[in-house]
Amino acid sequence: MIKNTEMRIVIIAGNQLEAVKSTIESAKVFSGLEESQFIVVDNGSGDGLGQWLSTQQGFDYMIFEDAAEGYAGILNEVIKQFVGEEDLLVLSPGLMVLPGCIETLYDALEEDEQTGAVCARMISNRSEEGKSFSSAAEYAALHAEPEGKTEILGLPYEGVLIRNEMLRELEGFDSQFLLPGSTMVDFAFRGIKKNYRYYEVQNAFFYKISDSEKIFFEKFGRDVDRPVLKQKWEMNYFNEYPNYMLLSFVEKEKEEEFSVLEIGCDCGVNLLRLKNEYPNVQLYGVEINAGAAEIASHIAQTQVANIEDKSLDFAGTRFDYIIFGDVLEHLRDPEGTIGYCKSLLKEDGRILACIPNLMHWSVMYQLMNGNFTYTDTGLLDRTHIHFFTFNEIVSMFQRAGYEIDQMTYTGGGQITEDVRAFVNKLLSLSNISEEFMFYAFQYIVSAKRRISDNCH
Repeated sequence: MIKNTEMRIVIIAGNQLEAVKSTIESAKVFSGLEESQFIVVDNGSGDGLGQWLSTQQGFDYMIFEDAAEGYAGILNEVIKQFVGEEDLLVLSPGLMVLPGCIETLYDALEEDEQTGAVCARMISNRSEEGKSFSSAAEYAALHAEPEGKTEILGLPYEGVLIRNEMLRELEGFDSQFLLPGSTMVDFAFRGIKKNYRYYEVQNAFFYKISDSEKIFFEKFGRDVDRPVLKQKWEMNYFNEYPNYMLLSFVEKEKEEEFSVLEIGCDCGVNLLRLKNEYPNVQLYGVEINAGAAEIASHIAQTQVANIEDKSLDFAGTRFDYIIFGDVLEHLRDPEGTIGYCKSLLKEDGRILACIPNLMHWSVMYQLMNGNFTYTDTGLLDRTHIHFFTFNEIVSMFQRAGYEIDQMTYTGGGQITEDVRAFVNKLLSLSNISEEFMFYAFQYIVSAKRRISDNCH
């Protein structure tokens, strides 16, 4: 049991009365938490949550009748009114606490003072690889690891335990942010700049039965925080999730020593994934955005530079892998850039690249209807200045002196019968296209220097 002097638990809800009750009950039953540790916030509910809270004697609560407050502002008010020296567990309504979860999280948080926050693995009652699970507990039992934690870059809003010292040092959350996701990302990155680290604890589980961010989307819109992010961090969005398919092309033994350079490493999420998987890897990053590079510097040896200046200096280090994750399409001379990278690669080294496909059916559909509309993200990201198809990718690497030894692709968009019919019409008009060329959203490429090129 965790003493009520060690932790407060906040639940922010809107029209989620039953979910709030379920979350509180699971935390009490499976972790022995006391009602006095809970703080429940009614963010403009119309389902009776506020009335129910007013009848409760056991825990603290706040009611915002018009849901005028954004997520960060609510958390700051909770801290101001109710949180003293305790750590803060942020729980979303609709999370079921599984046995031992919160105790395990608390133990992980206390392992060292630089651990700023920890979270559990999120699961749901669904089939996996054809196997159905009758309960979340059964799923957890089959997936639990005896111990261990994985370092992460960002923090979830659905179930995160935050160290009190970090809350105080950062002076809470930035009230400019209205949405849960952007609130936590900004908070996490500010913490990294203060040398805090975060972990997902492998044998702690929450069971998710509903999503709580949608109430904020409905009120404020999905993109309301984007201008604030761009102004504060000079980035349109934060990349919190590694490119697992791209990194799967790294073929090394777990304890092997090797070196990786990522061009356009952003805040370092791909490099962090490699650090977790390969403890002896040497990590380097190049990033043109100084703010992102500062975050990545806590993970890898990072330089603020423009790869197209072709003036990188790594004191003679040569790399086993050079990674371009969604970068080549942003360069003025992508072919010249990968050509330059031959001077940074070991003879048996690889270029790994993730490259968007302009020939995807969704873009072809727009073109067929007279549109080529740029967006903030996606295949027609307005910052893309080069566009690629399968054939152009193959030709570019060949001209630059490489052989592609592995290539696959990711899909994108729902494949309906109408989409299949549209792709079949496109195929009937082409003499050389194959079906996958219209379904590929991004190509994942591994390329090595040509043997003849190495001989020179």
